[in-house]
Amino acid sequence: MAKRILVPLDGSDYSKNSIKVAIEMAQKTDGTVIGLGIIDKKEIEESAIGAGIGASYFAEKLEKHKLNEAIEKIKNFLEDFEKECKAASVKYELYKKSGVPFEMIVELGKTSDMIVIGLKTFFHFETTPEAGETLKELLEVNVCPLLAVPKTPIKMNGNVLVATDGSVKSAKAMRVFTHVFKHHSNIHKVFVLNVNDDIEKSDQILKGIEKYLVTHDFKVETFTRAGKPSDEILKFAKEKGVSKIVMGAYGESGLSALFFGRTSLRVIESGETPIFFYH
Repeated sequence: MAKRILVPLDGSDYSKNSIKVAIEMAQKTDGTVIGLGIIDKKEIEESAIGAGIGASYFAEKLEKHKLNEAIEKIKNFLEDFEKECKAASVKYELYKKSGVPFEMIVELGKTSDMIVIGLKTFFHFETTPEAGETLKELLEVNVCPLLAVPKTPIKMNGNVLVATDGSVKSAKAMRVFTHVFKHHSNIHKVFVLNVNDDIEKSDQILKGIEKYLVTHDFKVETFTRAGKPSDEILKFAKEKGVSKIVMGAYGESGLSALFFGRTSLRVIESGETPIFFYH
């Protein structure tokens, strides 16, 4: 059960959707939603230095301007977050930090039950409009369970897809998901998918997982598909209209690395379905 839910704020549609999802979760657990605004002062300083030698005066003015803008935006992010939490009558905490976004999120993540964040992140909003690498960096550390959400409104109820390759990492993701969401009555059914050309091996993997989930009172259906893991996972998720995908984040070697390295990245990049990660 997630009682402390961390939401890093970057002002994007992904971030706004993350707030709504976190609030909905907190309402079910009587939890606390933690809003984190981050000013990446180092990034701003480095972008201002781009003015070059001989332009230090202008670089300093540019840095100050960008920094003031960032401070104002973070203030607005936190105020909007606070308004939504108050309107939903959920407990909340506000934090404003200065530093590298990834590091600040990890620090607060150490005392959080879950991080809810966008499938794309824009913490360097004062220096570039492009999406950053913060989500991928967080998956490598995996300080706590993480739910990555798209920018469009999502349904938290319905069916869930557990994508497994039979590895220890995917088993951990499945178990943590079970303990976080087992008391959520809005989960109708759990589909367990193993992408595998070896039907006998797949059957062994799926039987054990089905038994575990049924013991925890979930309704379960198991499936084996042959093909490219990322393609099959995304195709299956679309067919079944699942509300979230559960998967381990990044393997270390062999098939696990192939499946939960490249595969998880492909599923993230699709940007369509919420993904629950843990490894």
